[in-house]
Amino acid sequence: MVRPISTCLMAVAGALLLVLSPDVAAVEPPYLEPWVKIAAQSEPGRTYLPGGGVRPEAKEVRWRFQPPLAFTNAFQVMETDRETTAKISGLLGGIDAMTIGGWFYCRRTGEESFLCRGVPVIAPDGERVFPPRDEFVSFCLGMDQRGFLYGTIHGNGTMPFPYVTLNEIYINRWHQLVVVKDARGRHTFYQNGAMVHCDADRVASGFVRPFREAARGGEEPIRLSMPMGGMIGEVWIVARTMSAEEIRGDYEAKKESYKAAPPYPPVGLREMDMHPAANRWVPPVTKENWSEWRDRIASEVEKRLGASPNEKVPLDPKEHEAVDCGTYTRRKVSFAVQPGDRMPAYLLVPKEIRGRVPAVICMYGTTSGAGKETTVGLSGRAPGTKPHPNYSFAIDMVEAGFVALAPDWLRDGERVRPGERPYETTSFRRAFPDWSIAGKDVWDTSRAIDYLETLPFVDPKSLGMTGHSYGGGGTIHAAALDPRITVAVANGPVSDAETYHELTSLIAPRPLLVGQAVGERRPEEEEIYAAVHQVYRALGHPERALYLWYPGDHDYPPAMREAAVAWFRQWFDGKP
Repeated sequence: MVRPISTCLMAVAGALLLVLSPDVAAVEPPYLEPWVKIAAQSEPGRTYLPGGGVRPEAKEVRWRFQPPLAFTNAFQVMETDRETTAKISGLLGGIDAMTIGGWFYCRRTGEESFLCRGVPVIAPDGERVFPPRDEFVSFCLGMDQRGFLYGTIHGNGTMPFPYVTLNEIYINRWHQLVVVKDARGRHTFYQNGAMVHCDADRVASGFVRPFREAARGGEEPIRLSMPMGGMIGEVWIVARTMSAEEIRGDYEAKKESYKAAPPYPPVGLREMDMHPAANRWVPPVTKENWSEWRDRIASEVEKRLGASPNEKVPLDPKEHEAVDCGTYTRRKVSFAVQPGDRMPAYLLVPKEIRGRVPAVICMYGTTSGAGKETTVGLSGRAPGTKPHPNYSFAIDMVEAGFVALAPDWLRDGERVRPGERPYETTSFRRAFPDWSIAGKDVWDTSRAIDYLETLPFVDPKSLGMTGHSYGGGGTIHAAALDPRITVAVANGPVSDAETYHELTSLIAPRPLLVGQAVGERRPEEEEIYAAVHQVYRALGHPERALYLWYPGDHDYPPAMREAAVAWFRQWFDGKP
């Protein structure tokens, strides 16, 4: 039998009643109504979890609260005392896998960690971070501010954030919630007996970190809280991987007694929430005044980007090699973008090509010098490292039947200047003191479009662009200023400028798809979407702007890449 918790709160005849198990001394939950007469404890403001839930022989901790532990305000916290914390620390040191979970009932939606060791914190730019700790095994399980299930055990791969899914924890229902970290460093999430997400296909996943408990690690307690109000029926901390069958069996055995919510299917993508903010467009955008708005915004953007060249040099295109890749040919090409400056690129051409087909420019995220090699699956972010499908999105495009162009932009790949590091701008600023690197990227992208327009198998009226991270921002800039980009997909663009909605709106009414990781909390992303959508709606084409969330962190995961291909197919007039 699991020994019941020493203190539970119940609503009885409009008052609070403290229920005590007979063999555990009473302790005082913090901030109770003053008329409740209960025993004091040595550390006021704290309520301790009983040590009886620790089962060293089974290498697990299980607390079951009968009746459920109730939280009625934002300041109530239960935690383990030092003796119990030390016992749990002894269970966790040296393990290679772990499970946390339990049964939870939420009164309201809002960011909260129901079960944690260590606490998520807010970084200077507003990000929620929960990095792993060297001195103890950290973990958390809860919901984000939108009500999505989140959790992390001993670090979220190589990312500093807790991992956020897209599965909602609905209020006023009991839910079984479980997070598993396996020996390969992968997280799996369960809700009501069903697996709702696994991060195995994410770039940051699979980072194996030793489970260590230093001497002072035994001082870090396990905490339970529900600041938005709710109840906890039971909690587990298991020093191994619980199987899907065990988790499903627990749900089936208890769903009737808890009157639990049903299992839900995994959610891989969902439309981002719109949060309209006042005064984004003053006066409000209309179809009649948009041209005036557009001219002013474009003028301001061009001033920020700086002075671009007045003339274009001949492209002088060259092909350096061709490699048979099965269903497509990968050609190494280059063309001139400025005097003495050539843009090397991979041109991926489908073998089954008939007539002219759409083409997509693919712009990588920040690398450590690998540049375009990442986009075509020849390298990871560092030169010579293992490639990852989530970075190799040019392959997705060519396998969908499009021509894909994957260039090196200045400061990366083959265009890192001698004596400089990737993304260093010293020589560029010396040569062009009145021009920005963002402006240079836009210029070079326009030259890539010039090159595509010369190819006899490319439809010049069906040109798209997609990019991730730095490349997502590059896609927004290029599509905003070059109307020859007829369809744009920007994944993970950094949107921290106050006027980012204005820049993005220059793409209207051309189709725009934006993907963002729900766990990153990009600054004002929901306000930006609402403001951009307002322009598309004013121009009569609200269906052409769509922002999506996907689970996890900064990435270009399979579901989002599939959505990108579908978006291009939809708006390239059904071709190919």
